[in-house]
Amino acid sequence: SWYYPNGKGKLIGTNPCGEQPLTGFGVCNLGAVNLSLMYDEKTNDINWDLLKEVLHVSQRFSDNVIDANYYFFSENEEMAKGERRIGKGVMGLADLFIKMKIPYGSEEMLKKTDELFEFIAVESYLASANLAEEKGSFPYFDKEKFLESGYMKTMPEKVRKAVQQKGIRNVT
Repeated sequence: SWYYPNGKGKLIGTNPCGEQPLTGFGVCNLGAVNLSLMYDEKTNDINWDLLKEVLHVSQRFSDNVIDANYYFFSENEEMAKGERRIGKGVMGLADLFIKMKIPYGSEEMLKKTDELFEFIAVESYLASANLAEEKGSFPYFDKEKFLESGYMKTMPEKVRKAVQQKGIRNVT
């Protein structure tokens, strides 16, 4: 949001329970994926197909919350609908590794965690690009500046290409 016009992107602080600073009147609708349910007993691994489906459905669900929400302040509604910011958390990571019989904190667990969270990030951004193709990008979207952001520069080429071609529905 560093590129927003009229100072809208200025980070001013957090609410008392905030996990990160947001813009003035910024709203982040949070959802969580239960990773313990993503275990595939047959392969003793993550059910990657199920996880992909859950990530894409949860992206759509969280995006729909923005429009279905009731806003007490018009400034909150303006920022929520202008950014379409959502947060995707997880729970059940330890339970997933217990099911996979991978010791928590082990090198194997750390490597698998990196693989898992890269998959979550990539699929979430691809889902947001697909939603942009269907419903349009978030109103404050500036394609060139968005693609030049530090985080987007670290994303795989397929994500950057999807954003280039389709746009992105959610600022994060």
